[in-house]
Amino acid sequence: MNGPIMIDAMAFLDSALVAWHVRTTVGLAAVLLAGLALRSCKARTRHRVLAWGLLAAVLLPSAAAVVPNTWGLPVGTRPQLQATNSAVTLTTTLPEPAVLEAEVTVSETSDFDVGTALLLVWMAGASACLLGVGAAAVGSLSLRRGAGPVSPATREVFEELQAHAGTSARLGLTARVHGPIVVGAFAPTILLPLQANTWSEVRLRAVLAHEFGHVAQGDHRWFPFAYAVRGLLWSNPLAWLVARSFFRAAEFSADEAAIAGSMKAPSYAAQLLSLANNGMSAPPPMLAAAALGSPDVGTRIRRLLSTPPAVAQLRRVVPVTLGLLGAWACIVFARPATVTPNETVEAAVGTSDASNLLPFPGGPTEPPCVRGGSSSPPTTARPGPKNPAPSSNATATCCRTCTHF
Repeated sequence: MNGPIMIDAMAFLDSALVAWHVRTTVGLAAVLLAGLALRSCKARTRHRVLAWGLLAAVLLPSAAAVVPNTWGLPVGTRPQLQATNSAVTLTTTLPEPAVLEAEVTVSETSDFDVGTALLLVWMAGASACLLGVGAAAVGSLSLRRGAGPVSPATREVFEELQAHAGTSARLGLTARVHGPIVVGAFAPTILLPLQANTWSEVRLRAVLAHEFGHVAQGDHRWFPFAYAVRGLLWSNPLAWLVARSFFRAAEFSADEAAIAGSMKAPSYAAQLLSLANNGMSAPPPMLAAAALGSPDVGTRIRRLLSTPPAVAQLRRVVPVTLGLLGAWACIVFARPATVTPNETVEAAVGTSDASNLLPFPGGPTEPPCVRGGSSSPPTTARPGPKNPAPSSNATATCCRTCTHF
């Protein structure tokens, strides 16, 4: 009893996950194309499109899964394909019950083996990645709690820049980090290394301006979400590409926010290069938005010193981006104009049953009576001495040998 129930549960879960993964893949492809279309625009715009697109790529397919008949692409789950194949088989021929039962048993067993194996592999990989994200979150909390106070001069510059940025972040000093980072999804905290107390005011302003850019655009929340989505879709290459594009756009956007104030681009680029040469370019902790995060400092400096993008380019690519995301949303919530598998199966079963019915005796298409393996047409001779009426024994014999009932 538990075996068939487990098979049905695994098949249902497997089919639901397959549909969700297909819809999410289409969404990630649309988001990636939108990010490529916005490559020549400001990093702030690209950052927003990638962040909200990544959120929509996960939430919209989940919402569409609870709405009936919302998948319009020619992609069917395993139960739908099995129902359609069963309908075609019933329309063409109706096998014996024993053969049909054996085929269904073999099909369910093979589906359970392959589907369950793939499901368990995906669940194992997703669990490992999500456990890593959870461990990184616990580590970030430990970093925040172990941070110490900063010097009064550093605190003064921090409060001045925070008032200009309009954020509400905390500041701490710790020896467990090699460079400036932002941690904390609900209470953002900027952590500086111990050397920060000896930094010049120009370097301190450059570093804090970059970190305030991360806080202003919500990277202390978007980064954990992007890592969680990438871990949940670890087997999908598009998830890794979209997450990588988002992290790069976040760093470029924070650099643009840093030079949007009183600091000039050449001075800010010089401070980035100086920090990298001082050994502060080590990989930051997971989930943290670092001042020297990916991409490399050389790429960021070249982008800072290059010609800023024109507004006319933004007017051309924004409609393309919105069109890609809108087309994907229409695909997700489109309604198919096809017959459901249940109706096809019922129609096929009705046709097969009707083809196996024998005509009622005595009608216009009454079959000939079969006696001893030979058939003879019915006669209309009247009963008489030469043609006596059939006795009850003869009638009983006829009923046992002919096709009448």
